[in-house]
Amino acid sequence: MTKRPAQPAVTETVDLTIDALGAHGDGIARYQGASVFVAYALPGDRVRVALSPKGNSAFTGRVTEIVTPAPNRVVPPCPVFTQCGGCQMQHMAMSDYSAWKRAQVAGTLATRGITLPPDTPLITTEPGQRRRANFAATKDNDQVTLGFHEAMSSNIVPLEDCLLLTPALRASLPHLRALIHAALHNKQAADIQVTETLTGLDVLVLSAVNLAEARRQPMIAVAREADFARVAWAHGKAQPEPILMARVPQVRFGGHLLDLPIGAFLQPSVAGEATLVAAVLNGVGKAKRVADLYSGCGTFSFPLSAKARVLAIDSAKPAIATLTTAANRAGLGGRLETMARDLDQSPLPPQDLKPFDAVIFDPPRWRRDAGAHAGEKPRAAGGRGFLQSGKLRARCAPAAGWRICPEIPHHPRPVPLVASRRTGGGVQALMMLPGSSHWRAARPTIDMAKAASRESIVTSSVVKGRISISKCVKA
Repeated sequence: MTKRPAQPAVTETVDLTIDALGAHGDGIARYQGASVFVAYALPGDRVRVALSPKGNSAFTGRVTEIVTPAPNRVVPPCPVFTQCGGCQMQHMAMSDYSAWKRAQVAGTLATRGITLPPDTPLITTEPGQRRRANFAATKDNDQVTLGFHEAMSSNIVPLEDCLLLTPALRASLPHLRALIHAALHNKQAADIQVTETLTGLDVLVLSAVNLAEARRQPMIAVAREADFARVAWAHGKAQPEPILMARVPQVRFGGHLLDLPIGAFLQPSVAGEATLVAAVLNGVGKAKRVADLYSGCGTFSFPLSAKARVLAIDSAKPAIATLTTAANRAGLGGRLETMARDLDQSPLPPQDLKPFDAVIFDPPRWRRDAGAHAGEKPRAAGGRGFLQSGKLRARCAPAAGWRICPEIPHHPRPVPLVASRRTGGGVQALMMLPGSSHWRAARPTIDMAKAASRESIVTSSVVKGRISISKCVKA
C-alpha cells in the first residue's frame, strides 16, 4: 500500500444520533450547535464517533461503534465496504435507498422550480452490470496490490471481487494482477482501465514510466493466457501503444458495429446506456437535423441517425476516425457526418448552428462550460435559441419555443443537455451505480412553449456537480 496520509486530529469521542442523510450519503448529526458528518451512518443510527474539526462550524465523525442500528440498516454484501471508496450506501435497505435517490432528484429540481411528477419511474442498474472499471495497482517486494482507492485517500484496497462488475471483469482480476506483476518493477505503480467489449476485454495500462523492453514479452504471455482482446500501454501524454492485439475490441451503437479506440469512453453499463439513449431520442423528438457535440465514438449519434441527419463533433481524433469508419461501413454516409474539432478552443459559431433542429451537448465534466460561442442562435420558425459559455440558453416566442432538456450530472461525467424545438416530456430518475451516492436524472424538461408567454431566457449550468436552472425571466 502507499503511505497513508495524516489523519485529522481527533478532538473527542461522543455518542450521537443521526438525524438526516446528506447528498453524498453521509449521516448528519448535531453536536454543540454544529453539524457532524458521519460516513456510513444512517438516520436513526445511534453511533459512537471520533470527532475531527471540519472548518469553523462543523465536524467529521468516524464511526467506532454502532450503539443502536437504524431499522433500515442491513448487512453490506461486500466484505470491503467502508474500506473501498467505491460504494457509500450498501448498508441501507434497497427500498429506503431508492426513496433517498428519488428525493435527491426531486429536491435538486425543486430548487429551480421544477416538480418531479410522483409517477416518474426510477430505473435501477442491477449489480453485476458494470462493464468498465479503473483499477489502481502497485508492485512492492515482488507483490502486486490491485484494487480501488480508499475514500479520500491514495491507499489501495486489495480487491478479490466486486459485485458491481460483470462476470468477465470479476474473472479478470487474477489475470490483471499477473499482468501488472509481469509489467512493473518493484516500487512502480500503474492504473488499469478495463472495458468489456463484444470481442473480449480491452486493457489499457497507464503508468508514469515507459514499459521496459525486458518486460514486454512476459506481459504479452500473460495477456495471451488471459485471452485479452487487446492490451495497450500509455506513458504520460504519449499516444497509447498497443502491446497485444488478439482481436479488435468492438461495441455496438444503434445496431452498428464499431471498432473501439484505445482508452475510449463507454457508459458504465449497457442498460444505463440504453436508458440514456432512449431519453435523448425522445428529447429530440421529430428533429430532422441534429448536432451531437462531444459525440465521442457515437453513443447517441448512431441511434439518432435512424431518425435524423446527424453531425457528430468531438476533439478526440481517434474517436471521430472510428466513428467515420463505422458510419461508412454501415452505409450511413448521407445520414451521419463527422467533424474533428476542439469545441473548447473553437466553439461553433452561430451560422454553423442555424441548420439544426436539435443539439446534444454532452461534454466531459471538466468541459461543461465550453462548446459554443455566446450568442449562438439556431433558428426556429417564430423563435430562436442559443448556447453560451457554460450555460444552455433558449429564447423562444409563444408559437415556436425551444425546449431545453438538461440532465443532472453524474460523477465523473455529466449527462446530456438536449435543446430542441419540441415541447412536452417528463423526467426519469436513473441510478447508474448501485450502492453509491451518485445518480443521474434523464430529461428534466422545461416546456419553453408554456414558459414563453413573453420572450424568455432559461439558463442551465453546473455548480459543484449539480444542475443549476434559473427561472424564466423577461429577455
